[in-house]
Amino acid sequence: MRNVLRWLAGLSEAAPFTLATVVSTRGSVPMPPGSSMAIADSGPIVGGVSGGCVDSDICARAEVVRATGQAQYVRYHPSGDPAAVALTCGGVMSVLIERVAGVELERFWRAAGAVLADRSVARAVAIPHVGRSGGRESAWTIDGLQCGARLPVGFTADFSADSAAVVAGQFVTVIASRPRMLLFGSSPFVTEMCALGAFLGYAVTVCDARRAFLDRSRFPAATEIVAANPGEYLRAELEAGRTDMRTVILAMTHMERFDVGVLTAALRAPRGIAYIGALGSAATVAARKAALARKGFSKSQISRVSMPAGLALGGRSPSEVSVAIAAEIVAVRSRPAEREVVNVKGVTPGDITRTF
Repeated sequence: MRNVLRWLAGLSEAAPFTLATVVSTRGSVPMPPGSSMAIADSGPIVGGVSGGCVDSDICARAEVVRATGQAQYVRYHPSGDPAAVALTCGGVMSVLIERVAGVELERFWRAAGAVLADRSVARAVAIPHVGRSGGRESAWTIDGLQCGARLPVGFTADFSADSAAVVAGQFVTVIASRPRMLLFGSSPFVTEMCALGAFLGYAVTVCDARRAFLDRSRFPAATEIVAANPGEYLRAELEAGRTDMRTVILAMTHMERFDVGVLTAALRAPRGIAYIGALGSAATVAARKAALARKGFSKSQISRVSMPAGLALGGRSPSEVSVAIAAEIVAVRSRPAEREVVNVKGVTPGDITRTF
């Protein structure tokens, strides 16, 4: 639902729309629970809930929901009838289609502003029986404040990550603040990685000791640009608790002492870090490992750092290298440990997804 809220936040004023959301899935399906599509009364269709095979049917049902104000709960599945609306991927997917207007639109508008400001929100809505219509009353927690109906009894929102699940007959969606990506350096590689990090949903901070290289035009996608000693800045962020187990840290500076300062702080972090990486040639990597060893880190500890960062895709340009790094971060984040596919770096996904 994050995409719908960000679209809503970009409007000059809130206008009623119809919302379709994937509530549950089984087997092979194109989109996970929580995926949403907004159908504006006069405007765009934002997002999607499938690869396209059922979206047209949902838009048709949205017109009925718009006219009646009654939500619909629909289950899509494979069908042997070529003329039937069905999932072609073989799985089963249940979708809630509801009207967002009046008081509920006001709550969505508040939630959109919170998400735009990188604050957390949670929403719970009762689920009707499949094939039935009904009115919806939702419960919201927006930036820590509750409004609307009550959240499910015994439910405590975990704002450490986005989630979507059925709890006590209600569908609960949690949209957490964005995870952080801390990039140290100011080279073209950092510029490209900044853009990709933002594209992947990270709040990206760029930090370098050289203020002259930190013009906003070099890093338009950055959430924050900081002129400071990289290692000192990272230590301060860690001590202040402004990182978590979703945080990505990349040392991409122009000097060994800065890279080693960043890596030292990252490896000594009081809480887990999702991914630690460092850019560099074979010689640079060897020098970084030796420097970390001299600081007392064991081989096992040093192995927590991906050096050189990224999968070995063979690219050399800043954009190609950034794609390789982003691919490795996605592999770590997704943790597909059950797959025994050997990647081009010469390790299995299980090796890639080591716990940091």
